Amino acid sequence: MRLLASLLASLAAITAVAAQTQTSNQTAPFYLKLTAENPDLNGNYLYAGHTGALQQTWLLFDSKPPANDTSVFFYWNYTIYNDVPSQTGLLTWLFPSRPSSPVPNLWLPLDLTLDIRSNVAHTYISSGPGYGIYVGWDGDNLYIPGAGTTDDSTNVPHVYPNVTSSFGLKLQQWYVCWVYFGSYYYQAVAWVTAGAPHNPTCEAVSIVREFV
Repeated sequence: MRLLASLLASLAAITAVAAQTQTSNQTAPFYLKLTAENPDLNGNYLYAGHTGALQQTWLLFDSKPPANDTSVFFYWNYTIYNDVPSQTGLLTWLFPSRPSSPVPNLWLPLDLTLDIRSNVAHTYISSGPGYGIYVGWDGDNLYIPGAGTTDDSTNVPHVYPNVTSSFGLKLQQWYVCWVYFGSYYYQAVAWVTAGAPHNPTCEAVSIVREFV
């Protein structure tokens, strides 16, 4: 009897776990478009520009790309757990393989890489362990969640910071700057970690998705 009860309990536990389903999903392709006070930047579209082997950054088109140019399509990868979609996920771009190349098409996620002499971080699209920063959408505006972060300008000795105040933060500290990155110098999208940009060429922008 005890064995039967134990088996039934185990079966119930397995059934409960199985009912908690998680699936991975990807949106339809979309363009990324800038909104900005500067009319020279407002309405520009983003594309993945070369910075090195399997390494890209966000550069600017001053007009809408052709509809058949899949190289400027971006995607958002997220999960659904028990029918509830996640609020954040990875923004990805498909690195196309050359016909003669043994390397297959690769999904590369957006990440940020810091410049130790600046508060301006480069946008970085690449692959490898640890790559990829989670992002979300406020409507169609791209943000990075601030949950778990602190404003260290308010820190005082021996007083634990109020981390919970960061929950729900949707940070949109996007800028377009002239940057030196990967041995190239060009106008690209960047992220300012805090305060005014150290780089005087930076101008604030918002990044909006526009489905194809």
